[in-house]
Amino acid sequence: MAPTRESRLPSCAFAEAALLLRDGDGGKKQVAAALIPAPPSPPNSLTQGHRRRVILFAHGNAVDLAQQLPFLRELSNALARGEAPVAIACFDYQGYGESKKVVVSESGEEDGDGERNRAAATSSSAASCTCGAPSSSSSSLHSPVCPDHGPAPDCSTADALLDGAAALRWLLEEKGFQPQEVLLYGQSLGSGVATSLAVAMSERERRRAKAEESKANKNKNRSKETASAPASSPSPPCLAAAGLLLHSPLASGLRVLKPGWR
Repeated sequence: MAPTRESRLPSCAFAEAALLLRDGDGGKKQVAAALIPAPPSPPNSLTQGHRRRVILFAHGNAVDLAQQLPFLRELSNALARGEAPVAIACFDYQGYGESKKVVVSESGEEDGDGERNRAAATSSSAASCTCGAPSSSSSSLHSPVCPDHGPAPDCSTADALLDGAAALRWLLEEKGFQPQEVLLYGQSLGSGVATSLAVAMSERERRRAKAEESKANKNKNRSKETASAPASSPSPPCLAAAGLLLHSPLASGLRVLKPGWR
């Protein structure tokens, strides 16, 4: 993932906004993200000295990062009042908000086409509605236009998962969080993204633990052949997420559409 780019998101006093670059089909894709820092713990708080935490929030459909920030700020304040202060990060999928494909030159800067693509994408993704209403223009059937909310975002499942992975790498590589400090929170559509990230992190931890076990067994066998056992090296930190929270996940949506479904 390329270094964080200068943010063009609306200024927000309580959150740090960033535009991340990741590889995509035929070029670079930018992912809009924001981080609300954890409120400071009050003196003599039970959380003083406890491990820090960050929530990575994957939002649902028909909303974007800018719309979710007030809710996330309230969530941050509520957790702080409950003496559980955490940082909260959020990101947009392709076609939502400022997340879109860009054209980048060899120097890493957008060229003229990239700026034009940005303007076109901004005007075409001002709203995020996939209600499936009949098109009010000659748009493609793959990009339905809702008379009330505008065109649907141009986002695939693969894109959404890659956008989530880019946001996670941002927290780990640039913001300095450890995998075991990350709580994955998926709402509605985002429950699939959060679950996918959780599975990937758990698989990575399983492979790490297996490699550590194999190494320990080799050291144990080697120590039997020598007079003194070799000094044990400290185990690397856990690579799995701290937890997974699903808020009105996909199965809940199916039950709303078909109450009798089992």
